[in-house]
Amino acid sequence: MAILRLSSSWIGGLLPAFNFIPFVRPAYNAIFRRLTAQDQDQEVTECAISCLGLVIPMLGDHLKSVLDT
Repeated sequence: MAILRLSSSWIGGLLPAFNFIPFVRPAYNAIFRRLTAQDQDQEVTECAISCLGLVIPMLGDHLKSVLDT
């Protein structure tokens, strides 16, 4: 859960500072796995939803192959 909160901070604050493109797909995949996992607390799922709520609008241009399906 802490990594999901960290990811939310990373997405909002650090993106302009470095070349983030190589990390977009792995980050999305990790967050999406947490979102779809069935054996976890509700709080983890809620953090994953919140994090994806930031990822998709801010990084969606780099996830076209995933989001178009």
